[in-house]
Amino acid sequence: MHSNAVSLEKMVEGGQLLTIEDARDRLRDTEPLVQHTFALGDGIEFQLGSGWSLGQDAEPADAHLVTPGGARYQLTKQAMLEAAAFPGIPRKYGQRLRPSNLEADVNWHYQHGMGEGEFKILAQEREGQDPLALAMCRGTIQPFSNLELLDSVIAGAQEHLGADGARVLVDAKFNHDLERTNLRLIFPDVHRVITGTRVDDDTWSTGIQFQNSQIGIKQTRVDGYLFRYWCTNGCTDTLASAGALKRRSVSDPDQAYEWARRSVEEVLGGLENTLDAVQALTEISLTGEGEVGRVLSDLYARHHVPVAQQHIITAAVADLTGNITMYDIMQEVTRAANRQDLSPRVIAGLMSLGGHVTHGGARCNSDAPCGRLLPDDWEAVTPAADVLAS
Repeated sequence: MHSNAVSLEKMVEGGQLLTIEDARDRLRDTEPLVQHTFALGDGIEFQLGSGWSLGQDAEPADAHLVTPGGARYQLTKQAMLEAAAFPGIPRKYGQRLRPSNLEADVNWHYQHGMGEGEFKILAQEREGQDPLALAMCRGTIQPFSNLELLDSVIAGAQEHLGADGARVLVDAKFNHDLERTNLRLIFPDVHRVITGTRVDDDTWSTGIQFQNSQIGIKQTRVDGYLFRYWCTNGCTDTLASAGALKRRSVSDPDQAYEWARRSVEEVLGGLENTLDAVQALTEISLTGEGEVGRVLSDLYARHHVPVAQQHIITAAVADLTGNITMYDIMQEVTRAANRQDLSPRVIAGLMSLGGHVTHGGARCNSDAPCGRLLPDDWEAVTPAADVLAS
């Protein structure tokens, strides 16, 4: 990449990219964890103070849990909300209830209302204090370490790219808590300049995204990732993907880490074709009257883009001058994911939509073209006359 070292240094200094050690430091906030499993029934007691719902989700709250064996834990606000959610108490509603009412309701459910079963506390030990429960999950969930998954993905990349090609940085669009981790690795030594765009030296690098939930509410999966240095746009290529790990298929966390390592070669091997598809988008012009609007409308409807993000993308496209291509559409979709006020779910959705545009941008170009995007499962139908002629 032209001037690659300078660009990378500036992006790390500016916070658009993180070092791998920066990423590890963030993951260490929730590791190591002590697991404590307890059975539903008599002896479970939640204790809530009057201000338990104040503060941030990850902070220790004025909330405690005593398990049937007598172990006592302090809960974070997030852990208490998770505990209340299992018997069906919505999180926003639970925070509005009088603490004594919520306490009585949750205790009844865990002692009597949910029948038989087991739950698990994921906690950090603290010297001289009750262990801090960061999360709760069902007793059957086996947490997978994000640090181990990260090391496994890096090891797989080094095997595929060679040690010299597996320098690693991390996209700052990085979400991490016990419920959901989305980490996107970038390999800056594996790059391509896309030509015919609105900028010079329009460089992209390949990468890997892994998703994990230590309490099992999201699937663990490995997908391809592309990173555009201009405007730090990212694109998740779910076609170059190892898909999701079926938790029931592994009996030990080490099997999950080995799956992640092996998955990397499959994913990185498919990304070269994806870069070809990105380059091809620069040749797809939207020149028909109203064609840009129809394409955007189709994308919004099919992929359930939130209205707020629709307005942002539409306004950005309207500001473009000259020939507008499907590459431009992809960039404005993925650029919208760089906003700081978005939830991890919306960010992931926009970047996946960018990947969909790369592979699914076929439009109606019949004798009377309408310019609309064709359905994902659309196949050209050979006219009957042509079939008979053959």
